[in-house]
Amino acid sequence: MMSVMTAIIGRLPPKCIDEDHGRVTRTVCVSGILKTATTIKPQLMTILEQPPWLNTPTISEMETAFSTHSDNITSLEQDVVELHSKLTSITEENGALQAAVEDLVSRSKRQNLRVIGLPEDIEGNNPRQFMADLFQEVAAEALSNSTPELDRDHRSLRPKPRQRSRSVIVRFHRYIDKERGLLWGKEHRNMTYQGHNIKFYEDFSGAVAKRRAAFNQVKSLLFKKGIRFGMIYPARLRVTFDGVTHIFDSPEQAELFYEERIRDS
Repeated sequence: MMSVMTAIIGRLPPKCIDEDHGRVTRTVCVSGILKTATTIKPQLMTILEQPPWLNTPTISEMETAFSTHSDNITSLEQDVVELHSKLTSITEENGALQAAVEDLVSRSKRQNLRVIGLPEDIEGNNPRQFMADLFQEVAAEALSNSTPELDRDHRSLRPKPRQRSRSVIVRFHRYIDKERGLLWGKEHRNMTYQGHNIKFYEDFSGAVAKRRAAFNQVKSLLFKKGIRFGMIYPARLRVTFDGVTHIFDSPEQAELFYEERIRDS
C-alpha cells in the first residue's frame, strides 16, 4: 500500500508537493490526482485481483516453522537443565576439593611457629642453629632447658621489605616442643632476644589467616572494653561476657552482639 501512495505522490504536479517536507500541501490538486489515478488504475486492479495466499506464507508453512521453533526451544531448555545439574555437581566437588586442600595445608603447618620482630639477616649463614639458640635462651623453661630440634626455618615467602622485617617460620621436629614454645609466647608478651622484642604466633594457612583477620576490628573493640575473648580454630571468636561464653562464626555476628550488648554497658 505504501508503494501505491508513493507512486501517487510521485506522479503529482510539482506545485502540489511541499518542497520542504516532501508532503502533499493542503491545496488539493484535483485534476492532477484524477489524472494520476487513471494512469495507475490498471496496476491497482491487478493487485486487488490476486489471491491473498500468493503474497503471504501459507498456514501450513507457518505451522511447520512454529513446530520447528518449538522443538528447538524444548531442546535448549533440556540442555540448560542438564548444564545446571552439572554445574551444581562441579561446584560441590570443587568445594570439597578446596576443603581437602585447605586441610592438608593446615596439617602441614601444625609443627610450625612464626617468630615476629627479628631484623632481616640477623640469623646469618646458619638460620636453623640461630633459631635453636633463640628458643633455648628465650623459652628454656618451657623446653626443659634443652635445645629444640628444628627441621628447618625460613623467612616468610614475600619480597624483602625496606622497613619492617618479615616473620621467621620455624618447623619443629616434635609437635610438643612447638606447642610448649607457643604457650610460652602467649604467657610472656615481653620477650626480647639480642635487644629485639619478639613474639611467637601460630602459622596458619593463607585462607585461615584471612578468615581470622576479619575479626580484628571487633577484637579491638572488645580489648578496649576489657572483655575477655579468644580465637577457636580455624576461625571462630569466643567472647566471655557477664560470666557467659558466646561463640561467633562470623565477624558480623560478633559485631552485632557488641552493638546490642556491650557497647553501652
